[in-house]
Amino acid sequence: MLDWVDTKVAGFDSLMNHYRTLEQEFGFPVLPEQDDLIRLIAHFAIENNQTEIEKIIPFLLQHYPEGQASLKEIKQYLFQEGLSTAAKRIKI
Repeated sequence: MLDWVDTKVAGFDSLMNHYRTLEQEFGFPVLPEQDDLIRLIAHFAIENNQTEIEKIIPFLLQHYPEGQASLKEIKQYLFQEGLSTAAKRIKI
């Protein structure tokens, strides 16, 4: 069994499987926290994992009204921290 950190960085599919399990267990919809998704996007941008970024961004934008603003913020943060290559991987 993966621990929580491993579940998140294992990728979007693993993360969503975790939340589907929670939904079945508790009987109501459960979504990942917006901030967790933003951190994962940053992580995968730094790790050069475009596939995972492209899975998370549409989900984020579909489920969170402030998703677009959060993407701009994390992109700007990565630029400020000297991670311009990672920032450019986040397509908004």
